[in-house]
Amino acid sequence: MTDTALLVVGTGYVGTELARRARDKDWRVVGTTRSEGKIEALTEIGVEAIDWDVQGSSFDELADEIDEFEEQDWQIVYSIPTIYRDYQTAEDSG
Repeated sequence: MTDTALLVVGTGYVGTELARRARDKDWRVVGTTRSEGKIEALTEIGVEAIDWDVQGSSFDELADEIDEFEEQDWQIVYSIPTIYRDYQTAEDSG
């Protein structure tokens, strides 16, 4: 395994495909998900899966869950769609 590691925050379709390709290149890959079924699927392809929700959690909490986080060079991909709360269009605002 290389010294480089990939953290994929959000393993939907794009995040999972990226994780798979990195594993194929022998990278250490950690992926986050909120789905128990997704944890199993990620583990099957060699990804270290973590049940983590970006809302209400800090990156420091996530880093604490990853073994040897500070000993590796990490590439971090944030693959979660932006969520707009209280979003109004120009039409809605009058």
